[in-house]
Parts: sequence; C-alpha cells; structure tokens
Amino acid sequence: MAELGQASRKRSREEEEAAADWISHLPDSIIHHILSLLDDTKSAVRTCVLSPIWQTAWLHVPILDLRRSSFQNYSSFCRCVDQVLSRRNPYIDARKISYTDKERYESRDRRLLIRVIQYAASHGTQHLVIDVDTVLVSELQVVKIVKANWGPCAEAIIGHILSFLDTKSAVQTSVLSRALQSAWKQVPVINLHSNSFKEYRNFRSFVSKVLSLRCNVNVQKLRYIDHDHSYEDRDVSLFVEVIKYALSHNTQHLVIDLENGTDYYQDCYKYSDLFGSVLDSNLTTLELRSVIVDSGFRSSGFRVLTTLWLRGCLLVSDSEEDIDLFSNLPCLENLVLRHCPLDHPYPIADERIVKITGPELLSLKVDDSWFPKIEITAPKLQFFIFWHDSHLQKFSKLSLPSVVHADINDCIGGSGEEQMALELISLFQGVSNAKSLVLDADGIEELNKIFEFLEKHPSPFTRLESLIVDSDTTAMSIPLKLVNYLFKRSSCTDPKIEFA
Repeated sequence: MAELGQASRKRSREEEEAAADWISHLPDSIIHHILSLLDDTKSAVRTCVLSPIWQTAWLHVPILDLRRSSFQNYSSFCRCVDQVLSRRNPYIDARKISYTDKERYESRDRRLLIRVIQYAASHGTQHLVIDVDTVLVSELQVVKIVKANWGPCAEAIIGHILSFLDTKSAVQTSVLSRALQSAWKQVPVINLHSNSFKEYRNFRSFVSKVLSLRCNVNVQKLRYIDHDHSYEDRDVSLFVEVIKYALSHNTQHLVIDLENGTDYYQDCYKYSDLFGSVLDSNLTTLELRSVIVDSGFRSSGFRVLTTLWLRGCLLVSDSEEDIDLFSNLPCLENLVLRHCPLDHPYPIADERIVKITGPELLSLKVDDSWFPKIEITAPKLQFFIFWHDSHLQKFSKLSLPSVVHADINDCIGGSGEEQMALELISLFQGVSNAKSLVLDADGIEELNKIFEFLEKHPSPFTRLESLIVDSDTTAMSIPLKLVNYLFKRSSCTDPKIEFA
C-alpha cells in the first residue's frame, strides 16, 4: 500500500509539473523579447488569450510590426493600428517600428501613416521602417514631424521619405520650410515621370534643371518614364543625358521606360543604341522598355549587372550569324524578356540562333518573345518560365541541368501534331530535372490531343514531384494517361497535382 501511495504522489507531482505554465513564470523582459520575435504585432496581441498574465504582456513589447497583409480587410488593419498605439504602455520606448501598407492609394487612410511616424518620434524609436507603394504631397507634413523630433537623424529619414515621391513632388517640398529647401537635392532615388507635366517642354526643362542642381551624391535608383509622348515630341538627347547622369553617379538600379501605349516597336527603330558607349558602370539592376538593345551588352560596361528586365525591346544585330547579346554579363542572375523579338516583330526566313548563355543565371522568363531558334545554356538555372501565345518555340539547345521549377504556358500549337510532339519532347528534355511543372489548361488539352505521338517517346522527367495546372477552375479533368506519362520515370513516390 505504501508503494502505491508513493507512486500515486509521484504521478500527481508529474501531472502538476506537466500542467504548470512555465512560460508565464519567465521574467517579463524575456517574455517581451519572445513576443518581439513573432511575425507581427497582430500575433503578439493574440497571445493575450493564453493566460491572465499574458493579457497585458504585448503592451510592453519594444518592437512594433504593423502589416496590412495580416488583415483580410483594410478597415480591420486601421482599427488594429489605432488600438495598438492607443493602448500600448506610453512609458515604454519603441526601439523599432515597421509599418507596411500596400493598399491602393485611393483606399488608404492617409492619417494612419502620419500617426505612426508621430508615435515613433515621441517614443524614442531608433529604427523606423516605412514601406508603402505611394506617398503624395498631401502627406508631406510627415517631413515636418521628422525634422522636429529626430534632430541629427532627420536628414536620412527625410531622404528616405522623399524617395517614395516622384521627383517633381520631392522638389515641391522645398516650400515647406527653409530647412527643406535643399533636402530633395540629396535624395538617393530619382523618379522622373512625364505624366507629372501637362507639356513635354516643361518636363524636358525640369529634368535638365534637376540633374544640374542636385548635389554630387550617388544615386541608388533612377526611373525615367515617358508614356505620354510620341517620338516626334521627344528629345532623344534628354534620356541620353539621364543615362549618362545615372552611370556617372554610380546608380545601382536604372529604369528607362519609353512605351507610348500604341505599339511596342513603333518608336524603337528611331532610337539609336543607348548603351553602346558604356565603358563601366555599377548597375546591378537594369529595366528597359521600348528600347533597342544592340551591341551594348557585348561591351564590358555591365560586369556587375545581376538583373536585366526587357519589355517591348528590339534585339538588334547587324550580323547574319548567331547572336548572343548577354554573354558579356558574367554576373547576370535574373533575366526577363517580354515581347522582345529579334530585329523585327515578325521576322521572315531568318535562321539565326539567339543564344542565352548565363553561367550564373538563376531565373529566366521568356514571355511572348519570338526568335527563329533559341539556345539556352545555364548550368545553375533553377526557375525557367516560358510563355508564348502563338506557337511552340524551336530550340536548338536547352541545357538546364539544375532546373527546379519549369512553367510552360500558351506555347503549344502552330504545327502538325507529330512535329508538335517532337518539339515539345525537346523542350521537356531541357527541363527534365524539374521538380515542379506548370502547364496551363489549354496546354493540357493540346497534350491530350497529341498524346498518341507523345507516348512514342519516354517521359523526360526523372525528378518530377508536382504538376501545377494554371486554370481558373479546379473542376477541369486531367486525363489519367497524361498524368501517368509525366510521372512515369520520376523517382517521386507521392506525386501531387495542384491548381493555381
């Protein structure tokens, strides 16, 4: 009996220990540190339901992370921010505040951003992160708040806030106070938008004056966007001046967008190569739209470029031989080609091969860019996206041994069924190591039509784990024979089919 009593007491002690709330007995400083490591402030607030001790713990956390994406609707986000700032312990400094609001400007509560910055200024904040898509002049009272409360740190913070504006709006802040008269001259981001001006001559004059009056400081990002004017109205020397300024001020991210909303290629022919004379640059990201891409990328001026985004650009070569525009970009990791044909949007009887050689390339997207033939060699490429809306592209070579994800949409059709099957097998062989494959609904239908020709060839996929169907509905039926074919040689024991 004594032994049974001892065993019973032992079990009782073990049950009490198991049921004990050890976390609530931790020192407050540790609890607050734990809460500061949660994903966001909303998650920290939710811990108040754990026990009476935790009901007020979140009020003392020194880090606030306020995210719009944590809420299903914008009104809930606004209420949460207001309540958090109102109820938080006013005697506890907020070491770091992050405010992320990607809501469309029309729907945004603009006073919320101002309140967050006021709160940060009055609560000893050392690290402030403001991440919004658009800040307009009506919100520039923020600048006054910063100037009044952060002292020596104000210039850097004001520069960060002004970097969200287009440059015209940033310049307009100079009327707010004497202290802000020259703040725009040191902003590390330049946003030049022609649609900010009613007349093009005013835009041209403004750009030249801004570039001449700015302080001699490096530029992190420069955007030059002219959507509203035809070639006849444009001053070609203006964006040449912008490019020279960007390259001479160590710009890392350059955007040149000249698309006028009518025809991608209408004005392209009239522009000479903008980058042919580049000898050296610190550009790491380059985005071009409606610009001729000629011999510039065959120069040595872009040795550190890691991201290249081309849209509506003409890939021009005066040689009748194969063309490899990107071979002199040794650090290139991300390449996007959208609506970028070779020489002409509809080339005829052209047998040249467009080569994409990327020793460091990790991600490649080719979207509706027609080439006679294409050869891709990228030993490290992991993400391959190939979209086309008319016919299957001919590949002379596709070597992607490290590919993990392949997305092939809207590119099936345009030739006889047997020839289509051969071309498709060639494409699939190039991405045979992919673990996930994306096909659109039309592609599934076309594959089913040519299946009798397709099954004559062994399935190329050896590591395929998931088939992702890009469809508006999950109700579509995928032929079992097609699924079995795609996974037939895969080593995966539990293949998945998903809808996106």
